[in-house]
Amino acid sequence: MHTLMRKYAIWLAIFAALAGCAKGAPQAEKIILSAKDGVIDLASSLPGKWDRVCVLTPYTSNSDAKATLGVSVDITGSSRINVLDNISLLVTMHEKNVVALYEIPVNNIFFAALGSGCYERNDSIFLVSETGSVTHKAHD
Repeated sequence: MHTLMRKYAIWLAIFAALAGCAKGAPQAEKIILSAKDGVIDLASSLPGKWDRVCVLTPYTSNSDAKATLGVSVDITGSSRINVLDNISLLVTMHEKNVVALYEIPVNNIFFAALGSGCYERNDSIFLVSETGSVTHKAHD
């Protein structure tokens, strides 16, 4: 019996070590954003210390996210972006690390109109139409 418990403890330790190696992401937060006079500045709308924000469109897989973000992150375990068509996912990053994930309903602001891509914090101002569709405001 003692040997069985020792084997169980060894397997539990191995599993815990392997689970610690996986690069996860914080759980996605559902938020509603507000544009003022048809403009939204994500630098002032999204909290935290970040230097880049990335847009992921509906049905984004982990491999698609890696291509956009430049790092492997398990976004499908942290959000529903891979199975829903009614959200876009904003990913704030500091250097090569994910800071936060934000699920934005497409009927709030339609970031999916931009396609997947990333924007520097000092260039994260967007024009929002009356229908909620978004275009990037070119840096002055």
